[in-house]
Amino acid sequence: MVFNMFERKDDNFSLDDEMFQKTGVPLYLQAAAFIRRLIESGEWPIGFRLPSLENLARFFGMSRVTVRQAVQSLVTENLLESCQGRGTFVASKPDPRQRVRLLTSWQALIRRVENYKVEIITEADVDSCPPLRGRPGKCYPKYHYMKRLHLRNNKPFVLLDVYLEREIFQRAPDKVLSMPVLAALGDLKIEVSKANQVMTIGAADTEASHFLHIPQAAPVAYVVRIAEDKFGKVFYVANLTYPGDQIYQEVDMLI
Repeated sequence: MVFNMFERKDDNFSLDDEMFQKTGVPLYLQAAAFIRRLIESGEWPIGFRLPSLENLARFFGMSRVTVRQAVQSLVTENLLESCQGRGTFVASKPDPRQRVRLLTSWQALIRRVENYKVEIITEADVDSCPPLRGRPGKCYPKYHYMKRLHLRNNKPFVLLDVYLEREIFQRAPDKVLSMPVLAALGDLKIEVSKANQVMTIGAADTEASHFLHIPQAAPVAYVVRIAEDKFGKVFYVANLTYPGDQIYQEVDMLI
């Protein structure tokens, strides 16, 4: 078990230094994420007493100040509890989240999102091509931009930046703003000639942490969806951020 590593007498024992150097995420957040995973997995159960700051610092290859920041951030999350004169203990486990499969069919996505609740964070008309993340595509001159939050079971599930061709938006603005955009497009019978999505894995930034109620640097899945109409023009672009513990992807490898 991992916590036995801290009990070794070899003062030179530590994790690979490069493990916490390459992401650009502050070191204390990386250490906090590592400890959080130990708690989530049950390897550090509720009531477990954490190693001393000296042992944690040696294990992570970080300073005591950095490790103290990591521990304090988890105390703030109520995952750890500091007891003066006794040490720091695991107080609770992160809330479990039910994972949802990341679908790859446009129609299947439309059916799924119909039951999501929507919160509009901000919106505006834009007279430029949406960011296509280096992917090819012909744009319309005008779009409507929306930063949105979708909720599942009244809990934040995905943060979205959506660009919708403006004439489509103006056909039913109330509908588009009150329900998931894909569901609205389904109701409007918008013809889709091409649609694809790309998923990458990253770490939650300050914005994602705030809106999704997850710690900074927690694992997230970034998904970019782009759809073209019968004229071969991009009418829909969405950049989505999912908490990493809420989705999974399954692929049939023989297709």
